[in-house]
Amino acid sequence: MGFLDKAKQMADEAAAKAKETAADLQEKAGPTMEKAKQEAAELGEKAKPAFEKVKQEAAELGEKAKPAMEKAKDEAVQLAEKAKGALKK
Repeated sequence: MGFLDKAKQMADEAAAKAKETAADLQEKAGPTMEKAKQEAAELGEKAKPAFEKVKQEAAELGEKAKPAMEKAKDEAVQLAEKAKGALKK
């Protein structure tokens, strides 16, 4: 058996060992990963009502702020018109 044949055999053995190790790790990690996935889904479901509440409150605050924003916009337009008139004089 020549040097290249021995190198190929060693590479094949290393590849087989790597595949075996990967399969073993996947088998061992599978249940843990599934549990973590399930817990994440449960946390998401628990957080959903709080998120919806904050979303609703933000929408309500936005609605409450609209009149003040319109008033501020109108005042800004009036000030701009006054400044424009003062510059013409």
